[in-house]
Amino acid sequence: MSVIMGMTGRPPLPTVVVAQDGSGDYNGTTEKPIQDAIDSLGTSGGWVYIKPGTYDISNTIVIDASSVILSGSTHTSRLAVAPAANCDILELHTNAVTVYDLYFFGKRSMQTSSSSCIYLNKPNYCTLYNLYFYDFYTHAITGETMSSFIYNCLFYDTGSNNDTIYLEPLYSSLITSCIFLAPTKSGIHLHDSDFVTINSCIFWGGSASNNTCIELSGACRKILVTSINAGYVYNGIVESDNSNFNIFDDIIIYAQSGTAYSFVGANTKTGLLIP
Repeated sequence: MSVIMGMTGRPPLPTVVVAQDGSGDYNGTTEKPIQDAIDSLGTSGGWVYIKPGTYDISNTIVIDASSVILSGSTHTSRLAVAPAANCDILELHTNAVTVYDLYFFGKRSMQTSSSSCIYLNKPNYCTLYNLYFYDFYTHAITGETMSSFIYNCLFYDTGSNNDTIYLEPLYSSLITSCIFLAPTKSGIHLHDSDFVTINSCIFWGGSASNNTCIELSGACRKILVTSINAGYVYNGIVESDNSNFNIFDDIIIYAQSGTAYSFVGANTKTGLLIP
């Protein structure tokens, strides 16, 4: 397809389309047509649109060119880890990648070892939004990134005693307007991170034991946590000895039996409601 760039920098139509019914530029029911579509963009980037259907992922899809957009049709475009594939679904290597409107299914009970969803291999300026993550063996999002944006995502029952989001480190980034349902460990775990805002997120602990809303470990500095609503979690917010200069405000936590919050560094704490 030809592409004419609009004022926003996003092409008005996908550069290439992936489909299961033969109507796309690349067709099939596995990760291969998706990878082929991404590779066809070359170094200039572009937009890959995945039409509705369930695509079985046996090998990690890698984006190693910048300025790539990967999108689907919300919950009807599903990328599912194939049984015993034990692979991540998506790995980002380069800057300015946008992923949105996709459903990721980990099939945890069918995996035998580590399988995450999105691995951030030091890309910067990435945007992940309107994504649904369900039933992953380890993390929904993990790795290292800077100046990135995660918002409007739903995480449900992700990780087999692993953090839903684990980033080591995360710099100058925003996580906002996300919902975490029944995390098996920490909903958000940042390690050695700086200048991060976590805003307007909801956590519901469910039946998992010993889970935590937000964990800051290592030397986390200048983290703003605000407008958090958490219910039926084991622990609320847990912070390590080396975390300092963080701000916690407008937070509601109902902890079942663990610790509502554990702040140990030199931080600012206002607007905390612990029923």
